[in-house]
Parts: sequence; structure tokens; C-alpha cells
Amino acid sequence: MSYTPDHVRSGVWSRSQINANLDAIKAELDKTLFRYNNDPQVGNEMFTDLDMNDNRVLNVAEPKSPLDVVRIKDFLVGGVAYEAVQEAIENLVDSLNGLIPLDEL
Repeated sequence: MSYTPDHVRSGVWSRSQINANLDAIKAELDKTLFRYNNDPQVGNEMFTDLDMNDNRVLNVAEPKSPLDVVRIKDFLVGGVAYEAVQEAIENLVDSLNGLIPLDEL
């Protein structure tokens, strides 16, 4: 978004300059992502990619439908929750670490 306001001077013309600045702000905001779908003719879609610039998406809700965003803790592996799979792998690694290496038998 790029907006450069006109300098508002005092006097009779201040009102029109303020209104012009507000109109320019509105025009720039209209070019940004719609946050609310108040107009069914406009919709609420994004038409370009959203670049997070290596930042995280926070406060993602638990998925309720197949098209929702999935958090790692909600991810299922073969019908089993990711956390349970991760714990089973850690237990297996711990068990394997306790075994005697074959070359020492």
C-alpha cells in the first residue's frame, strides 16, 4: 500500500483537502485484502499468493473440514495422531539405543 497525504493547511480549503486525503486512503485500502464479505458481488477471495516472508501463521483453529488448515499436532498418520506416532518413534529409538551392537556379540 502506498499513500502520500497532501499537506493540509488551515483555512477555508482544509475541509476539501482532508476529504481528498480520506478518499485517497480509502482507494488504497480498497486495493488490499478484503477482511469481511459484506458484498456478495465482490466476494472474499484472494487473487494472488500470500507471502508470509518466513513468518508463522498463529492461532490456527483445530481443523473441522477436509479443506481446513492442518496443524502438525492435528495431522494423522495412518489414522493415528501425529503426537502418538512421534512418541512411538521416540520409544523405539530409546529401545534400539539400549541394544548391544551386533559387532559386540
